Formats: sequence, structure tokens, C-alpha cells
Amino acid sequence: SETGVRGPSIFNQLPCFHVVENLYVDAMHDFFSGGICTLGFTAILNYCIYVKKFISLSAFNTQKTMISKTVLDTSLSRMPDLTECFVPQTKSKSIVIRATASELKSFAHYFTFILGPFVPQSDAVWQFCKTLVKITDKILMPTFNDIELEELRQLCSEHHRQYQILFKLHLKPKQHFLCHYKSVILMSGSVSSLMNYRYEAKHKTFKEYAGVISSRKNICYTLCMKAALQFSHDVFHKEFFKDSLEGTFKPCCLEDKHYAKSLPRPLPFGVDQNMRETTQIKYKGTVFKTGTYVTITQHLNVDLLEIIDILVSGSSVFLVGLRWVVGQFDEHFLAYKIIDKTDKYCIYSIDYIDGPPIKPLCINNRWYFRKKHDFNS
Repeated sequence: SETGVRGPSIFNQLPCFHVVENLYVDAMHDFFSGGICTLGFTAILNYCIYVKKFISLSAFNTQKTMISKTVLDTSLSRMPDLTECFVPQTKSKSIVIRATASELKSFAHYFTFILGPFVPQSDAVWQFCKTLVKITDKILMPTFNDIELEELRQLCSEHHRQYQILFKLHLKPKQHFLCHYKSVILMSGSVSSLMNYRYEAKHKTFKEYAGVISSRKNICYTLCMKAALQFSHDVFHKEFFKDSLEGTFKPCCLEDKHYAKSLPRPLPFGVDQNMRETTQIKYKGTVFKTGTYVTITQHLNVDLLEIIDILVSGSSVFLVGLRWVVGQFDEHFLAYKIIDKTDKYCIYSIDYIDGPPIKPLCINNRWYFRKKHDFNS
């Protein structure tokens, strides 16, 4: 048929769901994996490498490798080097980006650090690049207010306008989906909660099974049986109910700590409570270590804290941090400048931080950091 629709979808029988009435997007495929990021960064790199020659492809890959060895994200280090190909239609070379959605997400987060030192601030394509990176940051936010939603809508509109004017290209369907992100967030919640990251991650196991199954006739049935048996095993052994806190703890006395008198009062817990300490903890799937950094945003003010100690009281986790002086926001790198560390200590519940731990980067002899919101990194 013309539309491919033969009848009502069986998914409409699910409670509280309808294939048409429920607004939904999957940023994993629309934005990252072969989507808007791939299209945008390919156009940007073609311009910077082949048109303006700000940097060579080998130098860009070297810069990416250097950054990946410094940051905490393993996704960026797993991402293969960019390659090039010849496009017969345009009779020119083009950059080829081969990466998973997780790798491309990390690539987008650090892209301004990788390419920014080689591109002039006033370059029009660099302005488009910053728009794309800003949209990436926005869609990964866990919560939104009306102002942030309007900013997202304006960024999407500006992205489409710049893309067509600068590169003389038509918009693709996935770029059109971006126009509806504001409506989807209003109806269905944060886009970051709708992505298929965890579901797609399970494909790796099925691919490994498929490679060793000798029968090629009932391979789908065999994979389904293995999945059912694995699920039964997890239910029987209660694998789904693991402790949200993983680490090696030892008893401690807060008053004996060198920073105890420097902590602002009142403390978020009772001093007489049984406290435990550790240098590394895995909290809800995210690893926190002493020596790494976290950010906390309060009333639009961003604080950078170096984790000095990790305290645990019952099921509550508290981070003891040393404050660093945060400078102005750099519009070229879309990052905050770091001035110097202070002698002020503070303590916060781990639930108050903006995102996973980060590590500052030294670019052009200055230290910078970018906030992260996505705990799936």
C-alpha cells in the first residue's frame, strides 16, 4: 500500500499508550546515532579541514586522542579515529564519522575543546557548531522550566536556519523531528529519559550468542529462549535488587577530620550518627572517586568542587569537597574558566550534584570545565 499501514497497531492495546496520540522521540537515533550530530559535525569538519584548512584530519585525530586520555569518559577513547572518503556527486572528499550513540554523545560534549583552539571566534560555521553543542546539552537535561524550553525551541530554529544557509543543504527528516522536541518534553517528559540507550546495549549479548549458535534455522527462537532463561535466572537470584551503594567502607569520626571545623554549619546529618568513609563508591551505577570533580548549580551560580572525602550515613551519601574559584563562562569553548582553588570546604548530599564526575581540561594554558547532566555517560 501507499502508507504501509494495514490496520490498527497491536501496541494500541497497551494501557496508557497509543502509537499516534503519545508523543515520543528517541534522541539516541534521531540526534546521535546517524542523526543530527553526525550530519552537523560532518559538515563542520568538512568546512574546517577541506575548505578553510584550519586543521588536518590527522591533527584532529591526534587532538581527539589527547583529550580522550585526559577526561573520565571511556566512550571518547573507544571512538575510532575519523576517516575520509571521496564523494562522486560533489567530486570532493568528506569526513566519515563511525561511532555508537554513546561515543558520539561524548564526542559532542568535548568537541569545542578538540576543534576550538584552531578555529577563529568570529567564524560563522563555528557559531553553528556552538548552536549544535548547546542543543546537545539541552536535550540531555533531566528537567526543564518554561525558559529552558523556549531556549531549546529557539536553538532548534537557529540550527536549521544556519545549516541551510551555511552549507546549502536541505534538512533531513531527523532534523525535522527536532522541531517537535519542545512539545514532546511538555507531554512526555525529558528526552534523556526516553532514549533507548540501555535497551540497545543489550544487543551486544544477542550478537555474541548469534555468532556461536550452530543452528541457522531457528536462530531467533534460540535467542528468545536464552533471553527468557536469563530473565528467569535474574528474578530467582534477585539480580534486579542490588544495593545502590557499592564500595569498601570503614568507620570514621567526622570530628577527627582535618576539614571538620571548616565545614559550614548546620551539617546535613547528625554528628553522633554512625559514619563510614571511602575513597571510591559506585552510586546508582555512577562511580565517584576522591580527586575527581563535580559541579553544583544554585541560583544560576556554578560551584566546582574537588572531592576530598566520601561519607556514608545509612543509605545517604555525602561528598566533602574543596571549592575552586570559577571564572567567567567562555563563549568560544562553551565552558567555564577555572581561576584557582580556595581553602574552603563544603559538604553536599550526592543527590544535589548536577551530573557525573568530571575532570578539568587545560586548553591554551588555561583550565576549563563543562557541566554534565547525563548520568549514563
